[in-house]
Order: sequence, then structure tokens, then C-alpha cells
Amino acid sequence: MTKEELSTKAFSMFREWTKNAKNYYPELSFVIIDERILVNDLVSVIKKAVNSLKKNLAEKNEVLPGYPIGFILGFLKAQLNLIWYNEYVQKQSLEYKEFIAFKSVLLFLDKNPDITHKVQELYVALMYEDNNIEELNTAIPKLQLAQEIDWFDYGLTSEKDAAINLYNQVVKYVNKVFKDDQMYFLNNIDAFFSDDEIESIINNDLL
Repeated sequence: MTKEELSTKAFSMFREWTKNAKNYYPELSFVIIDERILVNDLVSVIKKAVNSLKKNLAEKNEVLPGYPIGFILGFLKAQLNLIWYNEYVQKQSLEYKEFIAFKSVLLFLDKNPDITHKVQELYVALMYEDNNIEELNTAIPKLQLAQEIDWFDYGLTSEKDAAINLYNQVVKYVNKVFKDDQMYFLNNIDAFFSDDEIESIINNDLL
């Protein structure tokens, strides 16, 4: 399958996805900047689909006719929906804007240790201000990201509790925004691929 053919399919599928997404989210804009990203999405998902199929077949003693084709189509549908939903719906949500706001403050503090120290002092003072506990524990443990979110890598250098609290808020928003309950706007993906094309994909005849 040529790059031109893949590009045509990626653009057609995205038009179908955006048409359905616009019906559900009429207030959002789905005009994109770089269409090449759509092609990269498709190529990346196809490669992952083939690798996943090979692992799946290696674990099976018997395979029903048509199973590999159905597996690839189901994989493409699920992954493209997830990628495009996160990229073009979730990144326009209020939760994502709040996540970016927290991240902006966190990055600012992390690059300005003197200010971070002052914020930490203010944090501790406020904790004690309206508290009648003599030995108050003001420490904040650092939260961990969900295992399935492996793309977010922010190395927090400050170990100040106030900064860690902001980091935790970022983690909470990452976990909240990029979750798996996305809407499916690309349902008839089999309309974009023939069985022969899927067979060529399975046989690694890509590009």
C-alpha cells in the first residue's frame, strides 16, 4: 500500500470522524493545522495492530477464517478513535485547560527555586495558621500516574511540598482528562479498507 493511498484513507477517515464528532460537539472546532499528523497516526496504529495480531495468533491453537482481518479492523477503529478523541476533543475541554494552567504554574516554580522556597514557607505558615495540632504533618506524598498514561514525563526537581501538591494536581488532571471513556465517532472503518488491503497490511506490505 502506497503512502498516497494511506494518506487518502487517513483524510477520509478523519472527515468521517469529524462529521460525527461535530454532531455531538457542535461548539468545538476540528480544523487542524498539519494533516500529515493524521497519516502518521494511521501508520503508527497499523504497525501496532500487526504486532498485536502476531502476538495474539502466537497464543492461539486455532484461528477462525476472517479472524485476522476482523482483529486489524477492530484495532484500527479503537486506537484511531482514542487518539483523535484525546487530541481533538479532550484538548479543547475545560479539564485540559485547567491541567495546562496547573502545569504552567508548576513549570514556573520549578524554574525559579527562590520563589518555590517562598511558596513553601507560605504554605507551611498557612497550614499552621488555623490549626490547633502541635506537631502538624505538612508533607504531601507524590502521586503516581496511571500505568496506561506513559507519554507524560515531567521530572519535578523540587521536593518542596507546595510544588509537589501542584504536581499532584497535574497528575490528577492527566488521569481525569485522558481516560478511556471516549466517544466512538469512527464506527464503519471497514468501509475504508478492502479485505485484500487488510491482507497486504498483515503481510507487512506497508508503504
